[in-house]
Amino acid sequence: GARRIGHGIQIVRDRAVLDFVRGRGVVLEVCPHSNELTNAFPSEAEHPLRALWNAGVLCALCSDAPGVFASLLSDDYEIAQRVHGFGPAEFREVADLICEVLDGLQGSNGDNSSVEEAVAKKVEALTARFPIYS
Repeated sequence: GARRIGHGIQIVRDRAVLDFVRGRGVVLEVCPHSNELTNAFPSEAEHPLRALWNAGVLCALCSDAPGVFASLLSDDYEIAQRVHGFGPAEFREVADLICEVLDGLQGSNGDNSSVEEAVAKKVEALTARFPIYS
């Protein structure tokens, strides 16, 4: 079965599908910025990122077609922090999930410490850039 699903945010509308995805440990590649631009949800606040996260669905923050949407991954992190209240601990969990997604894309079962270190550095830079309010 699938280990990751891109843009699987609509599962929030069907509890049985949400439970299935959560139970299988499938990672959703979530792109809040492009989801708003494409009207998948009408506003940043109505995006289901927090609801999915709170329901135990594994969510990796991703950027979608930066050349098309003129956006960066930091835009998605900023929305997660500002709108959905994500803090450093959640961003670290997201970084771990991104490493898993990258491992799957590389098809590697070996040592991915360089990928993990690069992602960890990026998360540290992002959390330093955006003030975290608790």
